[in-house]
Amino acid sequence: MTVPNEHRWALKPVHIDGLPPWIDIDPANGLSIGRADDNDVTLAADDHAVVSGHHVRISMREGTPRLIDLESTNHTYVNGIQVHEKVLKSGDVIGLGAGGPRFVVELRGDLSATRLMTSTHPEQKFGESTIQLVRKAVGLEQHHAGITAAVEERTRKNRRIFVSVLAFVVVIGGAVAWSIWHSSAEELQRLSKLNEDLTAALDRTSKSLSDQTNAWESERERLRNEKTELTERIRKLESGGQASTATLSDLRNRLEATTKNLALFDPVSVERNKLAIINGVRNAVVFITTEIGLKERDGDRLLRRIEHADGSIRVELGDAGEVLANQQTGSGFVVDERGHILTNAHVVEPEEAFEEVFTMPDGTILDPVVASVSVVFHGTAERHAAEVVEIQRDGEHDFGLLKIEPFPGMPYIVGFDPTVTPPEEGSEVFLFGFPLGKHILQGRDDEMFASTFKGILSRRVDPFLQVDAAVHPGNSGGPMIDAKGRVVGIVTAVARMPDGPIAPDIGYVYPIGAIEGLWPPK
Repeated sequence: MTVPNEHRWALKPVHIDGLPPWIDIDPANGLSIGRADDNDVTLAADDHAVVSGHHVRISMREGTPRLIDLESTNHTYVNGIQVHEKVLKSGDVIGLGAGGPRFVVELRGDLSATRLMTSTHPEQKFGESTIQLVRKAVGLEQHHAGITAAVEERTRKNRRIFVSVLAFVVVIGGAVAWSIWHSSAEELQRLSKLNEDLTAALDRTSKSLSDQTNAWESERERLRNEKTELTERIRKLESGGQASTATLSDLRNRLEATTKNLALFDPVSVERNKLAIINGVRNAVVFITTEIGLKERDGDRLLRRIEHADGSIRVELGDAGEVLANQQTGSGFVVDERGHILTNAHVVEPEEAFEEVFTMPDGTILDPVVASVSVVFHGTAERHAAEVVEIQRDGEHDFGLLKIEPFPGMPYIVGFDPTVTPPEEGSEVFLFGFPLGKHILQGRDDEMFASTFKGILSRRVDPFLQVDAAVHPGNSGGPMIDAKGRVVGIVTAVARMPDGPIAPDIGYVYPIGAIEGLWPPK
């Protein structure tokens, strides 16, 4: 098995005075957080009154951090949900008490195999231009650091005020409490209006769900009655011996079709059908490796690692030897029997990889160039050479079209249709890809296995679809399908929180219709 290395789990305090920017989680002993002096991380009692003396412990089990609340007075929250014990993942936000200090969980280390050369932050490796476009689309200014700092400072002040008021209410009584809350009447009114709007939206959704359920049950009952009627007609005709062969054949075909349709209403059959769809798509997902080499500007020679006859190894320009290259990896999927593969442009030709040129001691100028592209299908180890057919990259597109030589039994998306309309917001979707590339466990002998992620299409933010599903560097370029198995989008970016770390459960996907300028191939 290939085991990831050079990574470590850490906590990033969110604007907590007196703590370092990163706190490593000891693989052997873990760490504890609280106000008592014997904690590994001690928080000042004056600033963090909501934190217990021994609030929480984080330990490492089989390489993964696990949080345990130490029976704290004000509880522990992960991503806003109260927990007692929870396995943590990168991007989770730990809160000590409601409104208390927060820490972001992150797996730190070198993820350059996913996005290379210029970036040193794992969360930036989906392409900075794409992230900026997402920020603009959702109405966030690029320069938000000052605003964020002001909001956090205001939050800290409000937190201290809240603790003081709470103590005062306990001593003085309910009358003073009413006076304090009454001063926030406008805020309460705003929240009340928001609650009414949400309730109305929930009522509409509930009615829609109820209507769909009623229609589903009605159709199932109709099919049951039809099956019973057809079975009885066939029995009577067979017992009477007067029906023609053609009539009986027609009735039996109708009975078979009705039985198949009725099976679709059986939960077990529905689940089996869904798994078959998922497996079919996953088999067509490929792991893409792009090698970025350096080529002389006025010639065709690449910088190579060359072993000479005397046994010495040198790096020099040449036509033989191993190309000296960095690697960029990502995901893609085969869309037809001719071997065409869709992915993101930044997976195949990362913009940041081509921003810097190099000059050798003799003055020869070297330019970055794509030296090779290869793909590995899900569940296999065989590398297939790929050629870049076309790249489409501008303000609203980030697509690459590759092609491999087709081979017998090659998996591909059957019935791929780029005109498919994405499902409604709130619909179930599935994402496929290779999160973190080879940095997570894979199979033996370099076998690569694609991951499947289930989520919902949460909203549209032109030109993107926002999905609430696990998205990590390496997923980029993979397909998103709806419940019917139709490809409805291409994964392209992951959200980032204002203080830096990625928010892996919020991803951005291009709707499949956006490739109209790229498909069909010219």
